[in-house]
Amino acid sequence: MKKIIFILIIFLSVIGHSQVTSSAMSGSVKSSDGGALPGATVEVVHKPTGTKYYSTTDGTGGYAVQGIRPGGPYTVKVTFIGFKTTEITEINAPLGSSIAVNIILSEESNALQEVIVSTRSNGGFNKGRTGASQQFSNRELTAVPVTGSRSINSVTKYNANAGANGSFGGQDSRLNNFTIDGSVFNNGFGLGSDSQAGGRTGSTAISLDAIEQLQVNIAPFDVRQSGFLGSGINAVTKSGTNQIEGSVYNSFRSNKKSFIGTKAGDREITPGKFEEKIYGGRIGAPIIKDKLFFFGNFETVTNTSPATTWTSTGSPNPSAQVSAPTFEQMQTLSTFLKDKFNYVTGPWENYDADNVSKKFLARLDWNINDNHQLTARYVFHDSNADNLTSNSNSAGNGNRRTSPLAMSFQNSGYVVLDNTRSIVIELNSKLNNSWYNNFVGGYDKQIEDRSLIGGGVFPTIDIKEGANTFISAGLDPFTNGNKLSYSTLHFTDNLTKTIGKHTLLFGGNFEHFKSSNLFFSASNGVYIFNSLNEFYAAANESVANGGAPSTTVLPFRTQFRYSALPGAVEPIQIYKSDKLDLYTQDEIKFNDRLKVTIGLRASRVSFGQTALENPAVSALQF
Repeated sequence: MKKIIFILIIFLSVIGHSQVTSSAMSGSVKSSDGGALPGATVEVVHKPTGTKYYSTTDGTGGYAVQGIRPGGPYTVKVTFIGFKTTEITEINAPLGSSIAVNIILSEESNALQEVIVSTRSNGGFNKGRTGASQQFSNRELTAVPVTGSRSINSVTKYNANAGANGSFGGQDSRLNNFTIDGSVFNNGFGLGSDSQAGGRTGSTAISLDAIEQLQVNIAPFDVRQSGFLGSGINAVTKSGTNQIEGSVYNSFRSNKKSFIGTKAGDREITPGKFEEKIYGGRIGAPIIKDKLFFFGNFETVTNTSPATTWTSTGSPNPSAQVSAPTFEQMQTLSTFLKDKFNYVTGPWENYDADNVSKKFLARLDWNINDNHQLTARYVFHDSNADNLTSNSNSAGNGNRRTSPLAMSFQNSGYVVLDNTRSIVIELNSKLNNSWYNNFVGGYDKQIEDRSLIGGGVFPTIDIKEGANTFISAGLDPFTNGNKLSYSTLHFTDNLTKTIGKHTLLFGGNFEHFKSSNLFFSASNGVYIFNSLNEFYAAANESVANGGAPSTTVLPFRTQFRYSALPGAVEPIQIYKSDKLDLYTQDEIKFNDRLKVTIGLRASRVSFGQTALENPAVSALQF
C-alpha cells in the first residue's frame, strides 16, 4: 500500500541563512564620495588553492559571489577604470554564511599607490546569519579538547542548546539532521540512541581531523535546510591546497598502576583492563598547482574495557560485585556443554569487551576553470562493538545479563556492526554574472548486522532458580537472523539569480531511502528450565537418545521461530520511501542593515509496499 504526504511551508524572516556546503560573499563598490560604481570587476581568490571567483557590479554598485569554499583566507581585488586597484586580504568565510565585504575606491589621480586593507573577523556576530546557530572553524575544531571516539558530538556539545548524547533543544538526538559535504550521515533506521552514522558502536564515520568547518543550526531561516526537529548539523571536509601538508597523531590510555587505582578502602583489588589506542594521519597536496588537489585521512580507534565487573560466588579472583551462581556451578556447566555438545561458552567473569573503529576518507578538488569547480569525496568506515546478551523476556525468561541474581557467558553476547560507505560529488558553476548553480549528488550505505563473539550458533538456555533467571548459556536469542542495511540516494540542485536588490533561489531535492531488515528472534531455539538439575537430566537423556528430545524431563517452556515463506527463505522486510522537495526563495537587501527573506517549500513523501509477499499474510483481514 502506497502512501503520499504533501507538506507545504511558507517561510518569512529577516536576514536569510545560506548554504550548507559552501559560503557566499556580497557587498557594494563605491567611490570615495559615496557614488555607486557599476561595471567594476571583483576578483575573489582563495589563497591556499588559488581558486578564483569573479563578479561584476550592477547598476547600484552591488555584487554577489556564490558557492565559495568555506574558510580562507580570501583576498578580494577590485578594479575599475580611472580608480586605483584595491585589495582586501585575510577574509574568512564561515560555512553556511553570506559575508558582506564593501569596498571604497579612490580615484587614480588621488591615489599614490595600490590600496591594500587587511581585516580579520572574530566570527562572533555576522549579519549574514540569524536564528540560533553556531559556527566552528578549523581553528576552533583543533582547539577543542577531545578524547575517546573523537566524535563531532565532542564539539557540538559546546553549543548552548546542546543536551546529553548529542540532543538539542530537548529533542531526541535521532531527530537531528546530520550532513557532511551535503551527504546524509544520519542514523537512518533509528536503532540505538545516536543520530550519526557509527553511533551504535560509540564511534563516528569521519574523523574529526578531516573536518574543515562545522555548523550547528537550531532554527535556520532558509528553505534549503529542513528535515530535523533538534538541530541541523552541517560539516565540510578538508581539501588539499597548493602546499603539501599533513599530520600524524596518536593517543592512548592504559591501566597502568600510575593511571588507575588498585585499592577500595583498605582492600586490594585487581582492576580490569582499560585500554584505548588512537592512530591517525592526514595529508593534503596539489596534484596540479591551482588546478587539482588531493586530501586523504585515516584513523583507527581501539577501546578495551571490562565487559562486566561481576564475579561468581567463590571465585578465585573475586570483585566487589558478587553474583549468586557459584564458580563451581558455572565451571561445571561450561565443561558439560563442551563435552556433550561441543559448544564453547567462553568465560563468565573477568573478560573484556572490544570496540574497534577503522575509517578512511579521500577527496579530490578540481578547478575545471574559473567558472566551474568539481569536488568528489569517498568515505569508508568499519566498526564493531561487543555487547552482553539481551535481558529481554520476549524470548526466553529474560533478565539473563550478569547481575546479583544471574550470570551468563561471554559467548552468549554478540557483536554489533556499524559500517558506512559514502560517495558524494558536488559541482559549483557560475553560468554568467547573475546566474549560479550548485549540484550535489551522493549515495550512502550503512550496514548494521550482528555477528558472533564466539562459540557458534547454539540454542538459548535459561535456567531458573525460583521465578528468576539463575544461569544462561547459549547464543543470545535475538542475534541469529538479525540483519540490517539501508541506503540513501540523493540529489540536490540550487539555482541562484541576482537581480538588483533581489537574490532569487530555485531549488529541488530528491531522496530515495531503502532498508533491508531481518529480525528473526528465537530462530536458534530457546529452552527454559526450572533448575540446573532439570537441565542436566533433560540434556543427558537427549544425549543418550542420540540427540532426540527428552521425553521424561521437559523444559518449562520452549520457543522456536521459523519461516513460513515458500522454501523457508528468510523473512527479510524491504522498505522504500521517496522524498521530493521543491522550493523557492527571495532575499531582498534593502540596505546594509536590513534584509528580508521570503520562501516557499513543498514536500512530497511517498512510501512503497511494505507487506511481505506471502499469501498467508495477504489473506488476513484487519
